[in-house]
Amino acid sequence: MDPADWNWADFIGVRLAQVLAGHGDRLAPGLRDRVRAALHHAAMAIFRRNADPGYTNIAVMGAVTVAAAAEILHAATPASPGLGPLGSGLLLEYARRRLRAVLTLHDEAGGFTEYNSPAYGRVVLEELERAALIVADPEFRELAERLRERTWAALAARFHPATGQLAGPMSRAYHDWIQPGLAGYLRAQTGAAIVAREEPRDAPLLVPPLLVPPLPCPRTSPAASAPSPRRLTPYAPGSAPRRPAPHGSTRTPAWARPRRSSPGSSAARCSATGAPPTTRPWCCAPGCC
Repeated sequence: MDPADWNWADFIGVRLAQVLAGHGDRLAPGLRDRVRAALHHAAMAIFRRNADPGYTNIAVMGAVTVAAAAEILHAATPASPGLGPLGSGLLLEYARRRLRAVLTLHDEAGGFTEYNSPAYGRVVLEELERAALIVADPEFRELAERLRERTWAALAARFHPATGQLAGPMSRAYHDWIQPGLAGYLRAQTGAAIVAREEPRDAPLLVPPLLVPPLPCPRTSPAASAPSPRRLTPYAPGSAPRRPAPHGSTRTPAWARPRRSSPGSSAARCSATGAPPTTRPWCCAPGCC
């Protein structure tokens, strides 16, 4: 490709890594060596480009690609010398630092640069799930899981139960409504009744098959380790509109104060039965119950 699209090193490289990690022994020796060489080129292109951690989906995808390449290409084959301990160790440490940079930027800013993105939030989740599938390094896996919890928390914070949609604002969105692929994914991983809205199309929508086994929405709240600029009480349909406090006032607005649960409230039922409240259907959401 001339000029080169650097993103292809991430998008293609991470899939080559999954092919080798899951099915490398089934490939013919010559084909396997070609795939290994391609993965090596992709990992080094990612290292050379060194994308900014604010490019959220590419920063995460590239880190997973490089971490997997470091482990897969460590050993030599008859046609490939391998990275060896030094090269493998350097690439793996780079992948850890890259993922840690995304995590640090998120916690300092209170969210991702590609915040509340229906398209790329799902991409980030898929790559973090892929990391759990093809990367063995404990430190990298722990960083990936912390990012996965924050990604789910961000989605839950913006989910609007009355419409079954993500509320704005959004940094990168390509459609007016949640698309069938994302709706099905969220429904399967949370149990929430999320139905995609039908949109007029010139051709049937093709939902690509899942190449990575999805992981369920985390049940543990990352609130203790994921600082946020402010924590707001989830909006309940039918409640009064939210109004900010007067300028310069230190009084906490009523809508931002903790709510008390009456015995018959949905929050009280959630605590008693373990079922999600009607106003916040994802049990993984911080403060859901």
